[in-house]
Amino acid sequence: MTTSSTPAYPSRCRRCDSRVTLMFTRSNNRIGNAGRPYYKCLTCTKFLCFADSRGLDPSNPLCSCGIPSRRQISGPARCVPRGLHYVCSQGGCSFYSPMHGDYGQISLDEEIASLFIQLSFI
Repeated sequence: MTTSSTPAYPSRCRRCDSRVTLMFTRSNNRIGNAGRPYYKCLTCTKFLCFADSRGLDPSNPLCSCGIPSRRQISGPARCVPRGLHYVCSQGGCSFYSPMHGDYGQISLDEEIASLFIQLSFI
């Protein structure tokens, strides 16, 4: 697994052009993001992107901004098993692409998802 260094992050919201704020997920977050830093626009309440290197890999597909995307997993409330996908790593565009294998979107059960989260793969 290869990870790239933490990229430069947005200072303005792509939706309303307001300044964005660095925030942290709650420490009791149960989907693998406890204490994780992220950027959010407080004006329009838009989540932009996570502010760490988790899921970053220079071989990930390029997003519409022309930069490598971030590999992520859907939350358990939305989909069980949890599907892997790519999103814009800097919150600069609305890029979203499911991660496909031979039989459709790649999904993980909770045990494997927890391991991949600990390894910063997703």
